[in-house]
Amino acid sequence: MHPDIRIELGRQRQAALIAAGEASRAARIGDDDSVGPNRVVRLLSRLRRDNPAPRPLELERPIVIRTSGTVDRPALERLAALESRKLAEAWYLLAEMDGELVAAAPIDVDGEPMGDPFRPTAEIRELLRLQADHIRERRVAAPTRPVAPATRPLSDAA
Repeated sequence: MHPDIRIELGRQRQAALIAAGEASRAARIGDDDSVGPNRVVRLLSRLRRDNPAPRPLELERPIVIRTSGTVDRPALERLAALESRKLAEAWYLLAEMDGELVAAAPIDVDGEPMGDPFRPTAEIRELLRLQADHIRERRVAAPTRPVAPATRPLSDAA
């Protein structure tokens, strides 16, 4: 699991535990206005409403995440056209489902990830954004040899 995702999940869990502790403490102490089980029910329902549990990522099919190569240019242009955006000259992190490009995030430049608007790709784009940020930070901290780009074309490159 990516470290940024692990940290965010930990923060959410910590906030939920703190809120549950405060609700429990308030239920034990009670107020002069409202004491009893109804107050606990109201506090718990407010806690659930204000802090919904993070829903698990539900994927249609397995995802392949890889870096872009020159053979991916037509598929990237198609994805940019679907979002009515111009394709930046950059190195991209790609997400594929069944060999079809569904999302891409630029690595060389700080930009918004692109996703197929006809598929639910919000979580995939966020994952790519986090990973691209992580790669950018590592490249600044310790320059390394670039990863070899892919040499095979996507199946729907047309």
